[in-house]
Amino acid sequence: MELKNRSDQSILTDIELVKGYQNILSGENFVRWVKDLQSGAINNNLSNSIFTYLNKVDTIEGKFNNSKIESAHANFVSQLSTLGSALSNGNNDPRRPELMEFSRKVLDSHQEYRQKVREILGV
Repeated sequence: MELKNRSDQSILTDIELVKGYQNILSGENFVRWVKDLQSGAINNNLSNSIFTYLNKVDTIEGKFNNSKIESAHANFVSQLSTLGSALSNGNNDPRRPELMEFSRKVLDSHQEYRQKVREILGV
């Protein structure tokens, strides 16, 4: 029974973490902002959300208990970090080819991470 309670608590903790991360990314606005970037428009809220998100990841509370979710999340975080670095390099031309590539990778890895969360946590 104690093992079941720990498992349930672990799942609940991961669900709360998913919700917290989603709030940092401003819900569904994040995907729209990244798609806008692919169209050549940079939303300043995107950079702010990325860096707030990366700061949360670096805390102990930012790690998932489930290793499959943590792995998919780590890939997303890696792609997100790359995009964040590209956005902050000082060249604000949104048509830079690397921004298109980085934003595509962010969207793909975000979708993979969200699919893993749905599959394992049902959220």
